[in-house]
Amino acid sequence: MEPEYLSILPGRDDEGKRIDAVLRRHFTNLPLSRIYRALRSGEVRIAGKKVPPSYRVSSGAPIDVRASLAAQAAAPRATTAVSALADAAATADTLNPMIVWETEHLLALNKPRGMPVQGGSGLEAIALDGLVRAYLAHRTNASLSFRPGPLNRLDRNTTGLLFFSVSLEGAHRFLAHLQSGSSRKFYLALLAGNLAAPEVWQDSIVRDHTTRKSQASSNVVENGKYASTHVLPLLSDGRRFTLALCRIVTGRTHQIRAQAAAHGYPLAGDRKYGDSRLPEYLLHSLRLELPEYDPILRFRSITAPVAERQLGILHELFPAATLDEAIGDSAIDRMIQRQLSSDL
Repeated sequence: MEPEYLSILPGRDDEGKRIDAVLRRHFTNLPLSRIYRALRSGEVRIAGKKVPPSYRVSSGAPIDVRASLAAQAAAPRATTAVSALADAAATADTLNPMIVWETEHLLALNKPRGMPVQGGSGLEAIALDGLVRAYLAHRTNASLSFRPGPLNRLDRNTTGLLFFSVSLEGAHRFLAHLQSGSSRKFYLALLAGNLAAPEVWQDSIVRDHTTRKSQASSNVVENGKYASTHVLPLLSDGRRFTLALCRIVTGRTHQIRAQAAAHGYPLAGDRKYGDSRLPEYLLHSLRLELPEYDPILRFRSITAPVAERQLGILHELFPAATLDEAIGDSAIDRMIQRQLSSDL
């Protein structure tokens, strides 16, 4: 009896790649030696024929893999919450409430508080990268060798805009904007204390990997990395709290948290950086602005609404009417344009 074969379909990002490289990225549980043996023995075929490891695959042209090999590749996978959510309906139900933008190149989420971006050290079961990969795997144009991943970083308890690559072209395009310095990233931050006027924080930041804290200093520090944040107060109670709009010019780990503490306005409730007046801190990645409309990514600006949880905290601290006036869409638009035009 002829062995059973299953077909896997290369996507756009697999076009022109060597078949051994595509199979290695797709069947991550198989050693390279096993993949080469499968190619030699005919367990992998194109149009019914064996092909060498150097064969270049074509997008949309099926790769036939012996069913026993596919089962062997799948067998070692651990049973985690990510694999439990691997069917399309479950992952869609989990991610759909977070999605603020989705194209064939890019996925933008409004990340909730308490969810890590990447797995590891026991966190994989609830990490967003695993959920996103499972979600995207069900797309008909999913590539075999391209691994979607996060394009920016957010701390576990920081909320807001989180971008994932869906295609290689989307990843390159998005990162080119970030690396050129032409994009503008804005955060909402609830600061401890009364910040009465706009400030520009320019510091040298050193990361302590033992304590997992960043230390900011206005003096040049050996091994320190330059960090710049423009801070515009939106609303204050005149004494204990200030809601601020922060534009980060650089992107250092814990940049806003470390700089806010160093300048005397730690995030309210950020115990890691010295404040305990609230049970949790509020730092929200609010908006990404590009200098002009990008026809590949298909946006110029994207905004992540403030979650109900964060709004509840703010409504306890500020009058509702004043708060709505300060962080309504039109108000935020005006404040962002003020920052961009005046550069503080």
